[in-house]
Amino acid sequence: MRKFFLGVSVFILLLTILHSTAFPLEGMVTRLEENGTVIINKGLNAEIQPDTKFYVSRMGEPIAVIMVKMVDDYNSICQVVEAMPGKSIKVGDVISTEEFKKVEETPPSDNSSSSSSSVSGGDKSQEQMEKDREKARQQYEKDVNTRYEDVLKHKTQIYSFRRGSGGTVKINAFDIYNLMSTVVFAGPYASFNVYHGVTSAYGIYSSYASSADPSKIRNVQIELTYWDEEYLDAFATYYSYKETVTDPQRVESVKQNIYRQKGLDKFYVFQVKIINPGPGAFQLAPFPWHCYMKVGDQRMKSASYDEVLDKALNPQQVVNGYIYFEKYDKNGQPILSGKSVTLILEDILGNSKEVTFE
Repeated sequence: MRKFFLGVSVFILLLTILHSTAFPLEGMVTRLEENGTVIINKGLNAEIQPDTKFYVSRMGEPIAVIMVKMVDDYNSICQVVEAMPGKSIKVGDVISTEEFKKVEETPPSDNSSSSSSSVSGGDKSQEQMEKDREKARQQYEKDVNTRYEDVLKHKTQIYSFRRGSGGTVKINAFDIYNLMSTVVFAGPYASFNVYHGVTSAYGIYSSYASSADPSKIRNVQIELTYWDEEYLDAFATYYSYKETVTDPQRVESVKQNIYRQKGLDKFYVFQVKIINPGPGAFQLAPFPWHCYMKVGDQRMKSASYDEVLDKALNPQQVVNGYIYFEKYDKNGQPILSGKSVTLILEDILGNSKEVTFE
């Protein structure tokens, strides 16, 4: 009996220790508002509470400290409480509840002896090495940019939708009959009444012009980018290079962070860009009513999405967000059997499209 109680006590003690030393919660910055607030992809689903502090970093470098002010199901609205000198938060930055680690200063190394020992021949060799490094850097930059642009083009599909004719022609059938019957059926004494013809033509034109109301015309362009493994790899390499990270191990670390933050292990993830070229305004709220994933002959609703996609757009406005579809069913089995994924854009200004990514 003593052994039983001893085992229970040890178990409770271990639970207490594990609870008190919880792993840091990580996520990412998904949006920046004009008023300075920061939106992160953690909400009630991750048991986030107001006044929680997150530490924002980029490639392991401290950027800022933010505090949660408001929480919804999948996102939190935060306020910056401390920013590192010369640093600013960007979309895609990593957030964590783990505080920044203090970096110990190391004294600069004395390179005077090595520099003083250089000779003319060594200077030329060093100069050539610098040229070779610069050439390699430029080639690497070209390769990274070219690959990213090619993959982005392959993984992005753009569709335009329109509603409104710009004008409706109304024709009075009785006037047209009278006009034509005078010429065709009236016999040898028929004549064409110019006044009658001109007034009929003007009536047709005025009916068209009066119905051509620009505010009734809607145009929308939707760009969908599929975040699969190929696009993730190209994006992580491109993003790393822009942040001056070229070490393969650190690039792989960046890739794994993005993979985890965007939930690519659990969801089919699509980036959505909605553009309103004008002239009329429109709204696609709620956006999931217009975007489904095709599973066999059925439509599957999204698991979650960025609510910024519900924003009403005036002419020339653009909005970016993400929509997520479950990758596995309740039994842990893949929902789709092949590599291709098809989205259904439904009732976009009265139109529909099926978009397939291979």
